[in-house]
Amino acid sequence: MRCFDRALEDVADDVSQKVGEMERFMQVSDSFMSSLDLQNGVFEEEGLKMLEKWEQEGTSLLLGGEKSHLLEQAANDDDVLDLDAAPPQREKVSNRTNQYDTFFE
Repeated sequence: MRCFDRALEDVADDVSQKVGEMERFMQVSDSFMSSLDLQNGVFEEEGLKMLEKWEQEGTSLLLGGEKSHLLEQAANDDDVLDLDAAPPQREKVSNRTNQYDTFFE
């Protein structure tokens, strides 16, 4: 098999796994959102259990190691997201690597 074909299959597998994770999260969040009573501010026990299960499922393909950091940040009352603040500027990295860099080696 040609190197390009193998790389293409690997990319397709990676994308399908990530799309699967997104679909799973949408199913969990849909069930969670439908279990909320926004008018009365009441959370049903099942919705909270589903959210806890997602939190404890381990590393996310989409979020990677950031998932645990985001969950810790969400639990920290001193680190509140300011939606009115401007997003931080990211530095451009010239030697950035990603998971697809070695496909053609």
